[in-house]
Amino acid sequence: FDRNQLGEAEREYERVLAADPRNTRARQGIAAIRTRRTEELIDRGKNLATSNNHLEALRVFLQVLDSNSQHLEASELIDRTRQILKPEVENFFRAGLQLYTKENYKSAIEEWDKGLLIDPNHQGTIEYRKRADEKLKALERLK
Repeated sequence: FDRNQLGEAEREYERVLAADPRNTRARQGIAAIRTRRTEELIDRGKNLATSNNHLEALRVFLQVLDSNSQHLEASELIDRTRQILKPEVENFFRAGLQLYTKENYKSAIEEWDKGLLIDPNHQGTIEYRKRADEKLKALERLK
């Protein structure tokens, strides 16, 4: 852990816990590893945001929230990043529509998924993404 070899440290702590499930030092070690990984992700997201790569920063902050739904800083950073990206939702929606009309459903879905990261409740995107997914499934059945 002290040498920042988190994967190896985690495996060792897990090995100790397998032999002694109540070992408090191993439990604390695993908690410290998770905390450090979370801090590293938050820092990575902040660096991406500083570099104006807000969409990737949002993905990183969402990853933190996936592993810890109570992480207050990640929640705040997600809200702030979504506000910055909000004007882009319509651009992703329109780009997806253009691809959809060209029957390029996979690429359309990729564009809409970007928009849904920013605004998970955008009704137009939700509806068209569902349609594109149904079209892809129908095409798969035809093959």
